[in-house]
Parts: sequence; structure tokens; C-alpha cells
Amino acid sequence: MLDRASTWRRFAIFVMTAGVMFGALAIGQGKQGVTLALGAISTVEFVADRSITVVDEAATDDARQVAREAVDPVLRTDGSVEGEVRSRISEVLDEVEAIVIDSPPVISVAPLPDEPDPTTTTSSSTTAPDVDTSTTTTTTIPVEPPTASVTGQVFLDVGEESDLVFDEGIDVALVGIDVTVVGADGFWTTVSSGADGSFTADDVMVDGPVIVAIDLEDPGLPESLVISSANQRQDLEGAGSDLASEPFVFRANVVPAEAAQANLLGAYPDLDLATAATLVDVAQEDIVRIARGRSPQLSQIEARALDAAGDALEGGIEESEVPAVRAQIRQSATTRLVIIDGQPDEAASAAAADLAGVFLMANRVEDEALFLDQQDAAAELVPDVEVEYSPGELIVGIGEEITQPALAAIDGLDLNRPDPVGYGALAVLSAVLVAMIFAYLARFRPGFWASDRRVSLLGLILVLAALAIRGVELASGAFGDYSDVVGYALPAAGFGFMISIVFDARIAVLAALALGTMAGVVFGDAGFVIYGALSTVAPVPVVSAISNNADQRRAIVMTGLASAVIAFATAWFFVTPETAAEAFSSRVLVATALAALMGWVSSIIGIFLVEILQGIFDVTTSLRLLELVDRNHRALQVLQEEAWGTFNHSLMVGTLADRAARSIGANPLLARAAAYYHDLGKTENPMYFIENQFGVTNPHDQLTPEESAGIIRSHVTDGMRLARKYGLPSEVAEGILSHHGDGIMRYFYETARERFGDENVNVEDFRHIGHKPRSQEMAILMMADALEGATRAIFTDEDPTPDRIAEVVEQIVSEKVRDGQLSESALTLGQLTTVKASFTEALVGHYHHRIPYPNFPEAHDAGPAIEAGAVPVAAEQVEEVEGTVE
Repeated sequence: MLDRASTWRRFAIFVMTAGVMFGALAIGQGKQGVTLALGAISTVEFVADRSITVVDEAATDDARQVAREAVDPVLRTDGSVEGEVRSRISEVLDEVEAIVIDSPPVISVAPLPDEPDPTTTTSSSTTAPDVDTSTTTTTTIPVEPPTASVTGQVFLDVGEESDLVFDEGIDVALVGIDVTVVGADGFWTTVSSGADGSFTADDVMVDGPVIVAIDLEDPGLPESLVISSANQRQDLEGAGSDLASEPFVFRANVVPAEAAQANLLGAYPDLDLATAATLVDVAQEDIVRIARGRSPQLSQIEARALDAAGDALEGGIEESEVPAVRAQIRQSATTRLVIIDGQPDEAASAAAADLAGVFLMANRVEDEALFLDQQDAAAELVPDVEVEYSPGELIVGIGEEITQPALAAIDGLDLNRPDPVGYGALAVLSAVLVAMIFAYLARFRPGFWASDRRVSLLGLILVLAALAIRGVELASGAFGDYSDVVGYALPAAGFGFMISIVFDARIAVLAALALGTMAGVVFGDAGFVIYGALSTVAPVPVVSAISNNADQRRAIVMTGLASAVIAFATAWFFVTPETAAEAFSSRVLVATALAALMGWVSSIIGIFLVEILQGIFDVTTSLRLLELVDRNHRALQVLQEEAWGTFNHSLMVGTLADRAARSIGANPLLARAAAYYHDLGKTENPMYFIENQFGVTNPHDQLTPEESAGIIRSHVTDGMRLARKYGLPSEVAEGILSHHGDGIMRYFYETARERFGDENVNVEDFRHIGHKPRSQEMAILMMADALEGATRAIFTDEDPTPDRIAEVVEQIVSEKVRDGQLSESALTLGQLTTVKASFTEALVGHYHHRIPYPNFPEAHDAGPAIEAGAVPVAAEQVEEVEGTVE
């Protein structure tokens, strides 16, 4: 019986499961069994019960689209285009000025000497005698050093041998060029060339070498001019008179005309070749013009090009008009001449026209926003196209496509109104269905009913099934002519797969009735009721046989095939009789294919969901148990590495527990998994347990009974901590808590009584941490654990005959019964007898005799085979290790 709190929890689970199931099934329900969707085929006849006028939205949209297309595009002048055209023309001419100038040559000359500090200089002097009658004195007379003027000239060479020959062909004086003169005393004098290109440096000390040089780092020196390295610095020898330097000759630093033209056309390939040649020539000639103080003429071409482009854009140009306007600009070049150096220049005029034409763009563009506004205005003037239905007029017949006007009329007349009675009946049906399932669990599966997690998980799976069934029904309208067989895409096989793995076959059969009922409620078709129930049960036989990954894959394949067979038979029987033979066969094949595909897909998804749900709800499934009994599991690897003797002991206990569980119909996988991990805590202090003591003294000999008992007790708490660390499910970890029950470690307890007396010993200090086994599997584990330890110790010295083995089994099991350790396990006396027989058979097989081999050592001829790692121990030491009470 459940306590009050548990009863309320079950009621809450019932309410939530029934409520959510009703909500899932009620989606789209109550429409007289008809799902109305635009373009779907109606299965019901709808007739107007009164007049109604509805809008034919498709026809209205078509009429308004025609009105939109009749509106002419709206154009506007884009003021930014002229600015962009002007910018691109100016950009070309700026590029021309840069292209014609060559990179400056590298000139290597000796640096000028550093200028001395004026405060440390001295002047020359002479000494003259001054005669006196009494003494002789010396007078120093200063002598000024010789100074003179240094002159020279700076000019641009445009003669016949220069790189640029232009106009008069005479050299051009360069004005404002800085010249540095270094006197014989090292002091610098900087002068600039005058209007005639000459310069004069006065008061230069000339009683030694004098240097005259052009400062090439002078920012005022034009980049378009270059001087030769031989001429940049001149060393003069002073002779006390005026000095004249050689003329400083510059030349134009320009790229050859052909190369400059090629560079320009590479950057602007749309330019005419003659235009490129003209622009390069004028730009190079501007270097001389600027040197002579004249205005550069490239700007004249730019001005004429900008004027031509501006005049063309002033009236607006559409995209289609651009080629014609470009031709007009080029034709007008002969009438709008460019003036170069005061003379009309046809080549410059043609270049200006070509520039304007190349970069001309349309500035009359569509006003998209205004155009759309005018289209919308035109569309709004078109009235709605209406369809009128009179009373008694057929709106849509059976088998006809539901059009938009028909759907609007049905909704407007409320001909497909919901049925409140249907919703009420659905709510009652959902509650009854869940109540019957829960009643069965409470009456016939009390262990299942006592688990909040299992009941909640079953409720969740039922809700997911309801949602899946309703989802398939809602999607059926998208399958057109095959919408009546889409119900065979129900993922019922996947839910049967899940329930069989998570719970068991009986729960799966119970769930099959629920899924079949829900399919009938949603689809209203008896065929889907049968298919839903049978396909849910289909995985049960194959899932129950899963013991490895190959079995799992085989179960998925078989589930899909079984679903296909069920669907084929059901669709063949329930398909609409009026359907033509060809359509009939195609529907059956589609139903079969859908069932097979969904059987495979839903089974795979079901396994994925099981992996998630078993962790969330802490439910132990057969798949999870298979993972746990795999010896490659991390926890078993740790047990094997840290406590080899305990590992072997656990494997033997697992073998005994598995066989005993199978003999009474308990869960053998759970019994084996719990046995493998029940002593996991011994990995923390392995040497304090006899099975791990190989060739060493027993450390308990150095401890008090209380200290030894504390270490033995701790392997339970350590085991639970490690179980959480390695993610062991609670049902498996239960074996750690209950394999000793709450029994007393009698060996240490009696030792303490002998040493300290009864009044000084607290029996609770020697009681195992844990509780009595509460399931058949855990009770079997307790007995198998005690038996393995006892037989290992006893049959080290005794002959393990079948009778003696049966006697030990009876002794160990009877002691557990007398101590009350099995009182909460639900084992019956009949089952206990079967378990003892199973233990005896397993141990007899384990301790079998071997045939002696000639010439082998006597150790191999005597008695039973002793398992590797076993050491002789006294019988009373068994309880020290395993808690066995003799």
C-alpha cells in the first residue's frame, strides 16, 4: 500500500498525463471528422444554409496585378550622377599628371661637411716688435681672412639633347632653387636662384676649397625635375677672388610618351588611343610651361570635358539614351574647340569630348518608391471579385477540391463548427484510458506502481504517442490522393520498441491497447486502430532477445518488416471498396512502404530517446545493463587494476547471480550487473580485504577490532560514492547498499567482546552500513556473495563434493533466512528452493575434478582446481571479507 504522499503523487501524474493526452488528441478534433485545408479533397458535402458573399482572393489578386502592370515606370533626375561624372573626369586628369612623371633617380654624392660651432672659431693674427728703453713688449695685430663672392646659374635644359623639346627650344631659368655654398672655413651659406636663374653668395671664405651644391631633399624642389649626379655638387678651389660655379642643369623627369600612354590605357581602357596620346603630350609640356611661369594647359581639356558632360546631363539622360548622347558629344568636338597656349587645338578638343563621352552616365533613373506607390494606388482602385452563394447552393461536394471561396463560405456560414460534445467525450475517454492503465499497474504490478519515476516515464511516453499520432493526422492533408493511407506512418513500432526496452513485454502490450485507441480517436478508421495496436506489439519478441549490438540492429530490421506486413494486410482489408483496382494497389503499396520506413526510423529514434530518458528518470534498461556488464566499462577497469582479487570474486558472484535469477524468472542482467559492482568500494583500500592479500601479512593483525570493522564498513560508502562518479543507475548501486544487508561483522564483534567485555562494546559499531535486500535480484546477490567467499575459503582444504557443496549452500542460505536478511525481498520459499538448487549446480560445475596427467606435479593431481588469486583462509575469516556468519 502506498502512503498518502505517494497516493497524491500518483494522482498528480494521472491528472497531468490524462490532461496533456486530451490536449494532444484535441488538436484539430471536433470538426465533424473533416480536416479543411485549401487544396484538400473534401470528404463531406457542404451546402449553403443562407445567402453569403465571399471574396475570391485569387481572382482579385489577378485583377489587381493586371492594374499594377499597366502603370508606366516613374523617372526622376539623380543629382548625384553629375557629381560622380565630374569626379571621374577629374580623376583621370589627375592620374595623367602622375603617370607622366618618372620615379626619381637615385643620386649618390658625397655629403656636405658638418658646419662648425661659431663660438669656437679664432681669427689669424701677426706679431710686431715694440722697442722700449727698459723692456721689450710684443703687440698682436689681427689679420682678416680673404672672402669673395660665389656665383652660378640654375636652369632647365630643353634643348635638342634634352628629354623634352618644346616650343622655342631654349633653356629655361629656374627660379627659387636653393643652393648651398660651403666656404673654406666650413660655414654654410644658402641662397636661392633669382628670376634669371642666377645666384650669388657673398662673403664666402675662399682661402681654401669651396663647395657649391643643390639640396635634393629640399621640399620646394619640383618632383618633375631631376639633376645629374655629376652636376649636383661642385668643388671649387678658392684663390682669394670671386668664384663662379658651373651652371646647375636640370632636365624634365618624365616617362617616355609611349609608356605613359600604355599605363593610362591600362587604367582606363575605354579611352581612345588618340585621347591618351594627347593627354600625355599636354601633361609633359605642362612641366616646361610651369617652369617658364606659364599656366598648365591640361586644365583646359578638363574644363571643356566637364562643360560637355554638364550640358548633356542638364536635360536628363535615360539609360537607353546614353550611346546616342555620347556620339553627339564627340561630333560637337569640332565646334567646341579647346584653346591651348592661345591657339585652337583639334586634338585637345577631341580628347575632351572623348573624356566626357566615356564617363557619361544616365541620370534619369526609376523612382522605385513612387512607382510602387502608383502601382498600389492603381491596385486599390480595382474592386474585390466576389462570389455569391444562395441558400441551398452546393459549396463543395464530396471528392471535390476545397477552393478559397468555398473555404471562406464554409467558415462564414459556420458549417464546420466544433462539436462541444465531442470534446467532452474525448476528455472522458482520455481519463478512462489512463485510469485503466494505472489501475492495472496498481493491481498487478505493485513494484512498478511503487516507483514514481517509472509511472512518470510511462505517462510521458503515452503523451508523446498522442502527440505523434495527432502530428501524422495533421500532415495527412499534404499527401493529396494518398491522405487516406498516411495513418500507416504512425510511429507505433518505435513506441513499442521504447516501452519494451525501458519496461517489459507486458507493459508494451498494455501500451498497444492505448495507442490503438488513440489512433481510432484521431483517424476514425478501424484499420488504423488495428495497425496501431499490432505494430506496437510487433517489436516485443525481438526486443526481448537483445543481448548485444548485433541483436539490436536485427531487432530494428525485423520491426520494420513486421510493421510492413501488418500494414499490407490491414490496408488490403480496409481500403475504400469504390477505389479503382490500380489506385487500390498503389494505396496498399504506399501504406506498406510508409509502415516499413516509419518502423525503421521510429525504432532508431526510440533507441536514441531511451538513452536520454533512462538517464533523466534513472531507469535501468536492458541496453544500459548490457553496457554495464561489458568488462571494458571504466569502473570495471578500475576494479581490475586496483583490486584484482575482488575483481575475480565479483565475476564469480555475477555468474552465480545470473544463473539463479534466470531460474526463478528474475532479471539476470540486473543481478549480474549488481554483482559486478557490489564491491566497487574495495578499490579504495584493497589490501584490507583478504582476496587481495597476495604474499603479505594481514594488516588487520595490527588494528583493533573497531578499526578493522570501520574499514570493512567503509567499502559500502566508498562504493556508493564511486557509483555516482561512474554514473551507475540506482538499481545497480542498490547491490552495493544491500549485499551485506544490516548484518553484524561477527568475527570482529566477537573479538572485541573477548578483549573488552560486553559492556564496553557497541554492537552498532560492528553492523554493516546498508539495508536488507528489497528485490529478488538483490537477495540473490547477497546469497551469491556470501557463497562465493565461503566456498573459496572452505574448499581450499576440503574436497568439493556435490554433497558438501549442497551442504554449504544450505548452511549459508539458511543463516540469511534466520537472520531476517531476506524478509523484504519478496522471495517465496519455492523460489528460494529453486535458487539453492541453481547455486549448487553452478558451484558443482565450478569446482569440478580434473583427470590427473602423467608426469605432472602433484599439486595438479590433488583435488579441485583452485581459481587464480585464491589464498588459503580460515573459515571464520570469510565473514571478515564478505560478512558471512557461520
